[in-house]
Amino acid sequence: MKTISRFKNKRERRVFKEESIDLNNPDIEIKRKRVVAKKVFHEFCDSSTIHGLKYLGTRPTHEKIWWIAVFSVSLCICGFQIKTIWNKWDQNPVIVSFNENLITISEINFPAVTICHQNRVRKSHFNYGNVFKSIMEKGLTVSKSEFSESEMKLFELIAQTCIKDGNQDDMRKLVKNFVNKTFDLNPKLMEDAAPVLNETLIFCAAVLVEKRWACQLGFGRILTEEGVCYTFNLLNKTELLRDGFSFNFDENFPPSAANWSFDMKSIKPEDPQYTFNNPFYPFRIFTTGQKLIVYLASNTAEDLDESCPGYGERFRVFIHGPDEIPWHLHHYYDIDIKTYTTLSVTPQIVMATDRMETAYSPEKRRCYFDGEKTLKYFKRYTKKNCELECFVNITQSLCNCTRFNFPRDPNTRICGLSDYICVSRDATYNLHKETASASLNSTYQGRFKCNCWAGCRSIQYEAQVREAKLFDNQRRIVKIQVVDKTGKVENRSVLYDVTKLYVTFKDSEFFAMKRSELYGLTDFIANCGGLLGLFMGVSLLSFVEIIYFFAVRLVMGIFNRHKTVMEVIDEEKAEEDETQN
Repeated sequence: MKTISRFKNKRERRVFKEESIDLNNPDIEIKRKRVVAKKVFHEFCDSSTIHGLKYLGTRPTHEKIWWIAVFSVSLCICGFQIKTIWNKWDQNPVIVSFNENLITISEINFPAVTICHQNRVRKSHFNYGNVFKSIMEKGLTVSKSEFSESEMKLFELIAQTCIKDGNQDDMRKLVKNFVNKTFDLNPKLMEDAAPVLNETLIFCAAVLVEKRWACQLGFGRILTEEGVCYTFNLLNKTELLRDGFSFNFDENFPPSAANWSFDMKSIKPEDPQYTFNNPFYPFRIFTTGQKLIVYLASNTAEDLDESCPGYGERFRVFIHGPDEIPWHLHHYYDIDIKTYTTLSVTPQIVMATDRMETAYSPEKRRCYFDGEKTLKYFKRYTKKNCELECFVNITQSLCNCTRFNFPRDPNTRICGLSDYICVSRDATYNLHKETASASLNSTYQGRFKCNCWAGCRSIQYEAQVREAKLFDNQRRIVKIQVVDKTGKVENRSVLYDVTKLYVTFKDSEFFAMKRSELYGLTDFIANCGGLLGLFMGVSLLSFVEIIYFFAVRLVMGIFNRHKTVMEVIDEEKAEEDETQN
């Protein structure tokens, strides 16, 4: 057998060594693959456009250590910045900014206006103060023998609207009398005892027509936490609520309008449908000169009950959306009697891009589009409707009843004074927790999981109040009908104080806010590309280079066994020469 020293030249020696290598030897195979990987890595470092890599191939060891450290620091800083951008894109993908164009008042609905009388009940129909004093002085047991069952039921309903604004000691003493004692309450009793519409609203005009119109055409009776109120521009009960639920609101008011819409599109003044007879609901106006004008009548001397002070010698006015039931979470304004009051309404409009609906889940954008969240009682989702429904569910769960002024199942018990503490304290506290958890940008959910986020497209109404005192000669004589306990009707002429209320938009155009993407996918890629280019000189082609060298070239080198055997021989020769030297 030949020895290496007997070869005449290097070529013979190389051929012999190649023939003598056992390709099935695992050690030789590992060495061959290592040689291939080393060669590909050196070629990649020499050819790559990534900054600093060319110094990692064939440079001395101390230079390699330096450039590895520099490259690692750049990679860490770049990775940290990309993670920051990712968190911003992942956690706060939505930005609310000003819309490019102004919104005109003809593109949005006129607000619903709900007016509540400071007198919850007509003294001529029911004397609340007599029952209140009897219970406070003699107790409930004695008082039940002095008054009829219907009077006690009516008292228990009205008391819930009175004690919330009255003396807290009286409230606790009154509620204590009703502990474990309640009546089967019917909210209709409050409607029968409340001031009637034509005694409260004595003049209505404008909005749709310049001339005066009968107030019962535009206002309907509704039961709120303030008692019986009268509302304008609220949707019909069948369009507001789902079927099968009870709610004390005029059944036939307003007329059902199959063509009602909340779309932001202009309505032309000449539209023939835009009248009381054939309404396009909810109403819209076209100029700030179109106002809702209402004259309110009050007779404090005769009707105000000191045992139910309420909010004083005032009217309470709620400004809310036509698709929302008024309650204390809405903006309300207390108007002094004998004043000329103007409510200048400013809508808070929020719009959303169409891409928001498909690109992000409700959890990401923290809002709902139409149809994404279904409410049990309401046909249309709004944040206020969701919170009201949340309060109803909480009250049913904790107190096993529902307040008289809320939507409810027909078989649900109406809350009485025995439930007052549970409703006003426990249920309200839990509602505040649910509202707070929905407002926080976190994954925390309250106990009842209401998740009442805002609507992605929504309108809220706020108003600026301007008041001026009216002269005493503004009092008017109003003809009323008084019904005594025997059912006898008596016509009277009563001198009433007049309060003039005007409601209109503050301006003809308004700024709107718009929800849109803070970072789209293109923006995210561009930001990441900028950081990679700044810190490391990386571009899209750099990733192509990595794939080419470490997928294509590396695989080809490993499978080209003949060529890599030659490279193994060359490496062994280099090691032998280095040893001899």
